[in-house]
This record gives sequence, C-alpha cells and structure tokens, in this order.
Amino acid sequence: MLPIEDDLPLIDYVVAIGRLIGPKTIIAASKISKKRICVYLISEDAVNSLLEKNKTITVNNKPITLKKLVASSRRLVISNVHPCIPNYLIMEEFRKANIKPSSAIHDLHIGISSNSVDKSESSQYAHTISFRRGIYIEDDEDTIIPDSFLINYEDETYRVFLTEDEQKCHICKVNSHHAVNCPTIENPENASLNVRNESALHNEDSDNSNSSFEEKLKEARIKRDSIRDSMKNTATTTSELPTNSSKEQLNNPSEQDLNNPTPKKPIIDGEISANSS
Repeated sequence: MLPIEDDLPLIDYVVAIGRLIGPKTIIAASKISKKRICVYLISEDAVNSLLEKNKTITVNNKPITLKKLVASSRRLVISNVHPCIPNYLIMEEFRKANIKPSSAIHDLHIGISSNSVDKSESSQYAHTISFRRGIYIEDDEDTIIPDSFLINYEDETYRVFLTEDEQKCHICKVNSHHAVNCPTIENPENASLNVRNESALHNEDSDNSNSSFEEKLKEARIKRDSIRDSMKNTATTTSELPTNSSKEQLNNPSEQDLNNPTPKKPIIDGEISANSS
C-alpha cells in the first residue's frame, strides 16, 4: 500500500514496483480511499521481501513510502440466534449501535469431535449449524459493544448475545501469535501433538462459551420476569383506585339519589324476588 502524491496514472506506480520485483510478481492493483494505492503481489513472502529491501519507491522523481496492508478487525460471536432469524435484522441492530461490519455474517457449525461416535459417522453431520454466528467488525476503540440486544421477528422477541472472539493460531491453538509465525512449524513433533489435542481444546472452548451464554441467558430471563411483575403490579394498583368522577359521586350524591333510594331486593333461596307493591 502506498499514498498517491499527485494525479499520475495507476500504471506509473505499478511499473515502479515492477522494476524492483518483476512484472509477473504483481497480480492486482487499484486506487482506494484516502488517496492511496493498493497492490497485491503473488505471495506474502514477495511482500516481505519487497519491504525489507525497499522502504520507498520513486515515482515521477518523488520518493513514496511503502507499507504493508493490514486489515484491523475484530471478530464477534453472536449467540442464541435461532435459525429463523434473518441476518439483515442483526445488521440493523449493528447499525443502531454504530458497529461497522467488515464482513458478512457467517454461520458457525457444531463440533463433530466425539469420543463415543466414530468420525466416519459424525462427519455426516458437519453441515449442521449451531445457534451461533460470527462476523468481523472494524477495530474502533470508540465503539462500545453491547452485551446483548433484542430482535423482534414474526411476533416473537429474541435476545441475542455478543462476545468478542480472540484470534488463535489455527495450528497450535495459542492466542499469542498467528499461524504464519507459529513456532511448531519448525518442530513437526510439536505440530503433530497439537493436532492430536485439537479436539480437546475445541471441546473446552465450547464448554466455556456455553457456560457464559447460559449465565447471560439466565440473567436476561430474571430481568424480563422482574419487568413483567412490575408491570402487573402497576396495572392492578391502577385498576383498584377510584377515578375522580367516582370520588365526586361518592362525596356529593345527587338529589335524585337522596329522594329515590334504590330499594334492596330480598334474596330467597338464592333467587332475587320482585318487591310486592
């Protein structure tokens, strides 16, 4: 990635880089926002080699600094999402919370590792999705991620939960580095050991995630029931209180009521009898 200093055509920048690493090494190039040019090379090794040997390039007799394009993003896990809930409703809630997605929402599948079911059989269920989905968002420090939000869909209300998912090296399952820098690559024995332990680590992560989700769901239900009880008590109290017109009628009976009191009808054997004249 490099900044645009003037209105030179894109090919001038591409040729300047191609003179250093060869034309065949460049596979794509485009002008992007904030007056920058993004160039994709044939491999990450080619990018690292270019940056190690050349901090700048010269275009139209002007030095231009080269930088590696790094997409800064965070991964969110969305829990308690029933399969019927469409993704666009979740995106609407993200927009309200000023959360800027950098990817589409994708389904997360259930784990198929099991000690009691043979892999040949469990693999037939690899298509089964869980009640969890994932998404990448822009890494903005000013953005506050809510713990949960409500989604109304087809006369039903669902509460979904948001948790940040730490990036892990997919080789050794450690958070301290990415796969490209994994130390187990140089040690095949460590790599094979971590592959064997992958299922155990996955199950442990799933248990922790489910435990956290269950706690949040329990808290949400308690809060919901508390609000319902409060609303019921308020409605009952309001219905029992006499209105202002009722109070005035009790305190100031009309003359017609005083002169013609309503006769009481005697009850005989559970039935109301008519008064004899």
